[in-house]
Amino acid sequence: HTHTHTQHNTYLNPYCNPNPNPCLCDPGWGGQHCDHCVPMPGCVHGSCQQPWQCSCDEGWAGRFCDKDLSVCSQQHPCQNGASCVMEDNGDYTCLCPEGFHGRHCQLKAGPCHKKRSPCKNGGQCDDDNGFAAELMCRCLAGFMGPRCETNVDDCLMKPCGNGATCLDGVNRFSCLCPAGFTGLPSRSSTSKVLLDATATASIPAIWSPEDKSTATINTKKKIKK
Repeated sequence: HTHTHTQHNTYLNPYCNPNPNPCLCDPGWGGQHCDHCVPMPGCVHGSCQQPWQCSCDEGWAGRFCDKDLSVCSQQHPCQNGASCVMEDNGDYTCLCPEGFHGRHCQLKAGPCHKKRSPCKNGGQCDDDNGFAAELMCRCLAGFMGPRCETNVDDCLMKPCGNGATCLDGVNRFSCLCPAGFTGLPSRSSTSKVLLDATATASIPAIWSPEDKSTATINTKKKIKK
């Protein structure tokens, strides 16, 4: 009885097959001979000795070796005389001098920071990052005044015509049409906007600039002659 022996090349962690590249590597290994470890996914400036490691190159830190240890000495991210301190995990912290705050000590404790915002109706307090002597309020559309306390009168320019009553809203207005009138205000540049006169039932119609899908609101019933 004759035994036939088949000789295979032996490499680190291979499964050999008759293909030109004979090695199918175990997970975590790569290369033609399965002798190169695969680093942890996401590893930026690091290498491995065993699969899924991320050993950082010199000057880098963090789980993925993506934290630059020279950021304090070369990039100087802290402002206004703040001290930059590197932490063990590769992050840095800015130690702000008195009167400054923020990630990089770029914000000064100005009027908006020292007390609750005086701006009303959703207005934003602005003091130029604390460097302005006095604060100002940036108002949302439809409001005005030093503290955004006044609702703008959208009926001031008398946008409704033909005796319609203008109903003021917040950054909007509505027209309460008299009986016999309906439609949209004209887009003309005149201060008084005209409504199209059509024969309709004696039901008041309200037009709002937010409802542009129809020219007749609340009524479509025609008057019988």
